[in-house]
Amino acid sequence: MQRSLEVPALDFDRYPRTGNYFVKRASAYIADVLLCFVISLIFLVLIGVDMTGLLGWVLVYILTGLLSAAYKLLFDGMGTRTLGKAVFSLRVVGLEDGPGFGEAALRNLSVILPFIGPLLDQLIGNGTALDSRQKLTDHLSTTLVVEDIEEVAIERPMAIPPPPPKEKMFLDYRNVRVGNCPRCGAPYRVLAPGDSTFSGLWNHRCTWCNHLIRENE
Repeated sequence: MQRSLEVPALDFDRYPRTGNYFVKRASAYIADVLLCFVISLIFLVLIGVDMTGLLGWVLVYILTGLLSAAYKLLFDGMGTRTLGKAVFSLRVVGLEDGPGFGEAALRNLSVILPFIGPLLDQLIGNGTALDSRQKLTDHLSTTLVVEDIEEVAIERPMAIPPPPPKEKMFLDYRNVRVGNCPRCGAPYRVLAPGDSTFSGLWNHRCTWCNHLIRENE
């Protein structure tokens, strides 16, 4: 029995995107990095690290990367959003809606090197990923950052029912014999079957104004 060798993949068509997707993505990343940067800087200052030299800023860079990786791993693995993604209405999805901790750890490896790692990750992903929204680590972990786009319900106009068919009333030879057209007043006669003389009617209509002569008229 031959086993299927198909690799599970995301249904990219399920997640539409707007024209400013990459602007949102970059803005969310910068917001998250700035948050981790501020926390790292405050922590190093509190423990007495000298920030006047180059070593202090190298430590800030390293700590910011480590904190970013841990921060995103925690939030992505729990199925929630980081602050930046929440502000810009983004979320991470996987094969089963949200990624697990394993997928979250893999997709956030590059953030250990702030700005440099994610930039290289995105550039390499453009040549290997199945969708332009995927970084290399997104492709490897089968994850994707998507937008929360509100679905606008389109109100369809209600179908107008067709008018009810008009009931046609035909002349009864037994009751109506002579009369005048209610529209133009021309006289008419109802002839017996076989009589070909002029009656003033044609197919139950007045020959002068084409008005339909009904029984009740």
